[in-house]
Amino acid sequence: MIRALAKQRNSGWRKLIGFLWSWVLPLAIFLVIGLKFTSHGENLSMLNSVELVNIVGVIFCLLLLPLNVGLEAWKWQSILKPMEQQPIWSCLKIILAGKGLNVVSPFGLGDGLSRYMGLNQANKNQIIAGLAIDRFSQLLPTVGFGMLSVFFLLEHGLNIPMNELLLVFIIMFSIAVFVVLGFYFFRNHIQKYLALFSLLNNQSIFRIGSLSFVRYSVFTIQFYLIFWALGSQLSLSITLLGVAWIFLFKTLIPNMSVLGDLMKREISATLFFSFFISDLSVVIMASFLVWMINIVLPALVGVLFVSDLKKSF
Repeated sequence: MIRALAKQRNSGWRKLIGFLWSWVLPLAIFLVIGLKFTSHGENLSMLNSVELVNIVGVIFCLLLLPLNVGLEAWKWQSILKPMEQQPIWSCLKIILAGKGLNVVSPFGLGDGLSRYMGLNQANKNQIIAGLAIDRFSQLLPTVGFGMLSVFFLLEHGLNIPMNELLLVFIIMFSIAVFVVLGFYFFRNHIQKYLALFSLLNNQSIFRIGSLSFVRYSVFTIQFYLIFWALGSQLSLSITLLGVAWIFLFKTLIPNMSVLGDLMKREISATLFFSFFISDLSVVIMASFLVWMINIVLPALVGVLFVSDLKKSF
């Protein structure tokens, strides 16, 4: 009888969590996105008044969105392949659900949560290794091309305060030392959580790295297409370097939420392009449109797949 009562109680909690996850959480995501749009009314009013010189640029940018998300899903499938086989459609739903959850979670934790819940039960302890591989592979092109933009700005008069730079270096160095020491002293305890690293062969590593570079190229092209659609007079090289700067900036500075990504895009874009043009309205508008296409639209679609994750409860 006690077991039956305990089972009934657990079933009640599962139903409550399932209801909150399937209905309350998606509604909260929609509300947060709506509030964010309301708080950026000046961008919406600017959008109404903006003149699209080449509407084809926006259309092609939208057409590249499925490719962008599909490449991310393919990369996640490739990371998991040595451990478990998942169809590309399942990986795509996990990626989109994570983008929806990111709206109501800080520092992109929703993305990690969706990938964790999407793993088979026996492999859930490998989520840290999987996320580390995914993040590091995308960090390589971001930092590589981003540093080119940093050196370019330094040549054009960018002044980086040395005290702030030294503080950032000390913090990053301290974190790196802490992580290395943690891995060393607790290596016997965490080894089972990092087994995925040893399962990847050279072919898998090459595929993951290639997908990261191709995906970086896709959202760089998307950004350029929006600049072109708005009739920007900036040269191709300046635009591409500016995009590299924006992605580096938003990668190194964490988001409190995925919707906070817009502010980082606008600040970083304004800082870079202010060296080359005086009217920054096109830059702000380009950042806003890319944010809507690559962040808001996938988050809205991802809400539809959030409830699929509750099977992991």
